[in-house]
Amino acid sequence: MHIRKKSSKKYFAASRGSKRRTKRQKKFLIITTAILIILTLLWWAVRSNGFLSNIKAPNWLVWRVKDIKITGETKDMQYEASKYVSFEKGDEITARDCSNLEEMLLNNLKQLSSVKVNRNFFTKELNVKIKKHIPIAKIIIDGGEYYLAENGFIFDDKELKGNGGFFPLYIKNLTKKDFLSQELVKLISEINSLKDIIISAVYIEQDAKTMNIEIENVAFAQIGGYANAGEKLMKLAEILAVSSQKNFKKPYKIDFRYFDYGKVYLAPAV
Repeated sequence: MHIRKKSSKKYFAASRGSKRRTKRQKKFLIITTAILIILTLLWWAVRSNGFLSNIKAPNWLVWRVKDIKITGETKDMQYEASKYVSFEKGDEITARDCSNLEEMLLNNLKQLSSVKVNRNFFTKELNVKIKKHIPIAKIIIDGGEYYLAENGFIFDDKELKGNGGFFPLYIKNLTKKDFLSQELVKLISEINSLKDIIISAVYIEQDAKTMNIEIENVAFAQIGGYANAGEKLMKLAEILAVSSQKNFKKPYKIDFRYFDYGKVYLAPAV
């Protein structure tokens, strides 16, 4: 009678499988324990006042400035911005310091539309890039000259004062802290689009939403309300073109207050 011996292969396979499970369990326990320790340390760090601030990074991880460069706009504007940059060569500068400098420049130099401050980790340069608002009109407030940006922001700019290219805009009950609506900004942009017309001044009443335009040595246009302002301005340009070819007695008054009824009145200016 032949007796078959039991194979030990199954035993060894089961043994290897058991060892693999044991290794996986140990690895899982180690990772879980490490995570718990890290979370505990973070919780303790948050609860401990000033703990993180007392930890000093090694010198090779600290970013220290070697040079500061301010770019964009004119040299005068760069000089104005430099007054608010208090860093010196060798100072440690963090990302938070860069954000604070951006905020400070925008708060103190209202003529700036954007400020970008970043650190160059290779050259160790602190780069400050500034950009000014693009003015679309000059506003007279309490006898002083201010400027209007495309977004309705009113700002002061010493570099622009005394320069030509803008007609004076008078807005009743306006302060330099006000922010003009996009409706009004659009209206002013449409006035700017008038070609070959020398405008002496524009008068606007925000509450009543009415506007008058004074054309130099020619006419005084009572535009009336904001409604259909674009069409009124086109008709104004047509009237001025015709008057320049004929012997209209100047100055004269152009009344658009009945424009919605299809009427525009011309009369001698009193």
